[in-house]
Amino acid sequence: MPFQYWKVNITSYPTIDYGKPVEVLNQPILETIHQLDFLNLMLSRPCESVLRSIVRNNTKAIQHSQGYHTVFVLSSTNNASCSEMIGNESRKYGDILQFNNPEGYHFITLSVFHAFQYVQKMKMPIKYIIKSDSDCVINIKALQDRLSQLSAAHRKELYMGNCRFNDTYNYERKELKNYVPSALIKNRVRIPYYATGGCYVISYNVLPRLLISIQHLPFIAHNEDVNVGKGMGIAGIPCSKQRMWIARHGCHSQAECLDYVVMHPKEGMTDVIRFYSYLNNT
Repeated sequence: MPFQYWKVNITSYPTIDYGKPVEVLNQPILETIHQLDFLNLMLSRPCESVLRSIVRNNTKAIQHSQGYHTVFVLSSTNNASCSEMIGNESRKYGDILQFNNPEGYHFITLSVFHAFQYVQKMKMPIKYIIKSDSDCVINIKALQDRLSQLSAAHRKELYMGNCRFNDTYNYERKELKNYVPSALIKNRVRIPYYATGGCYVISYNVLPRLLISIQHLPFIAHNEDVNVGKGMGIAGIPCSKQRMWIARHGCHSQAECLDYVVMHPKEGMTDVIRFYSYLNNT
């Protein structure tokens, strides 16, 4: 049975049934990973094979030497050709983690929570989980530099990213993608803190506490990053705000872009390719 979250009977806002049994459709090969700093859980749309290829072509050969490993996290899809393509990718590369939860932006929370559960159970020899979107290019060296400036205690209890504090749910403007019906949130309008969802980093060893805390949320809306932030709040792990964390609307030169930990495109895949070229030229 799902956990006992508040629910609403609103057709336009489907229930996010976290806690229901979930099926793993494709599993990554993770057993051979030894002593890496980061596992990068990269959200990817099921039919987004071109972008996954760009990521692989630019990172596959260097991931382990730079201390990280990338796994693409996918939902299910009703597109038969995409399903076949995903199966082929999984057999060839061993880097697909796909669940049978519904496809779409509304259900991203399920993909992320299920991925956290999956990797937590594996008890992997890694220090940190990166949750990222597939169009985000991560400057691992810059991330390692940021982490080196933190105390050992802080690194063990880490929740880092583009933190926002004292936001409120959008329950009025239905046209915006962060809209949540007031009937669901009731009087819990305030969001104490969260790291925005393009990319954030958490200590691997806090996953069990986070997953338990998530079970105690009063409700689960579609805002994956907010749900994680509220879980971290219950677990007592603060959000470590970083200056120049993400170039949210792109960046123009190599020097400018490499000042950020995360580069996010303004012009689509051409920007993504350009960002990877900056990293590969350093």
